[in-house]
Amino acid sequence: MSFRERVKRTLTFSYPDRPPRDLWILPIASERYQKQIDAILKEFPLDIRFATGLSTAGDPAQEQRWKVGNFTDEWGCTFKNVTSNYALKSR
Repeated sequence: MSFRERVKRTLTFSYPDRPPRDLWILPIASERYQKQIDAILKEFPLDIRFATGLSTAGDPAQEQRWKVGNFTDEWGCTFKNVTSNYALKSR
């Protein structure tokens, strides 16, 4: 079953062969464990795809989500980040 069909069947409750997969990777994980992430993605390809050109890189509002403190997303959900990439790198 293609990733597109799997997601479509999931959204319409039409019994896909398995649940669609996605993997949310934090920037620090990509920096430290890229080889392991690549191995996981090779064995378990993602089903959730995103349109190209929608990158939030360079968007000051989106860059705030990785800084220490509270971040409220566009849906109004507030997240608390208690550490930063800098703090993790200095260990």
